[in-house]
Amino acid sequence: MNASLFFLCPTDCLESIINKNYKGKNYFYTSLGNNSSFDLISLDSIKALICRHDIRNIYFVFSEQNKIVIEAMRGQTSPQIRGLQNFNNSINLSKKQSELFWKTSDPVVSTLSYYLNQKIIQLQLNLSCLLTQHLTLKGKIYIKSQNKFIDTYPDLVCLREYNLN
Repeated sequence: MNASLFFLCPTDCLESIINKNYKGKNYFYTSLGNNSSFDLISLDSIKALICRHDIRNIYFVFSEQNKIVIEAMRGQTSPQIRGLQNFNNSINLSKKQSELFWKTSDPVVSTLSYYLNQKIIQLQLNLSCLLTQHLTLKGKIYIKSQNKFIDTYPDLVCLREYNLN
């Protein structure tokens, strides 16, 4: 059976939509703002889950309407939610990079793509020992108005730096 692990923000409430769209056994790892920390304890749990359930696909997923992201992009923070300062900084950095490198009609999708690509890279580095297995890591953004998941813009498009010669 095809098993997948989804990293989600619980405010998006996407579990049932994912189960309808992704067949097989689905596992969910939630954190506010999809702001999972990859400390040793968390990584050990993730590795154990991957090995125990023979997970082959890992997805980082956001809704384009995620309230926490939209507030962070507007420079608003929720003082009642502690621990999101690093997340807000990461979203603002992703937004600035997106605006710097290209213009788009949908700044939320490009900002989410930058952010999710960074999370994928972080997890890839931490799971390098498990990547000898066939393990696919992708980012997805749920577009509610179309009731579909789209791929994040690839890392090739979401440049983190550029050099002028």
